[in-house]
Amino acid sequence: AMDVQVALLRQVWPDWLLRQDNGKEVVDQNCLRLFAGLRVRMGLHVGPTTLDIDGGVIDYFGPTVNKTARVEGMGYGGQVLITSDVLEQIDEKLTDYVTEDVGTHLLKGIKEPEQLYSIQRPELSSRVFPPLQSKAVMCGKCAQEMVCFKCEGDRPECPKCSR
Repeated sequence: AMDVQVALLRQVWPDWLLRQDNGKEVVDQNCLRLFAGLRVRMGLHVGPTTLDIDGGVIDYFGPTVNKTARVEGMGYGGQVLITSDVLEQIDEKLTDYVTEDVGTHLLKGIKEPEQLYSIQRPELSSRVFPPLQSKAVMCGKCAQEMVCFKCEGDRPECPKCSR
């Protein structure tokens, strides 16, 4: 996913796309290109899936695929989100990436809250994204359900433990 983000950043995009608000070039204070052209959000989760082959068409489905789609849907263009299950599997191999804990969120259609992380290559670590918008977020310290991001517009403070 990170290789795709870098490839998208290096792609030569048509002028009409670069004139769009979500396609404009964005650079950091050191003039390092952070965004340009198509911005693709990505979500990664790991787990068992069911494979269906019908007339040569391959389709994966099941709870893992559903959760992956919900994780992807939480992000913003240019952002890669991963679940704690993914982080556990890559943590020891994680040398060329920067992760940020973006909170525990309730995902549509998923009963248990999910801890999510944003992952980026170091050269893209200046990319800034708004807080994730979910129905509700759970405090990682005390598991108290907190205020809706869409209503408050910012990271909520836990009423129970003031985190």
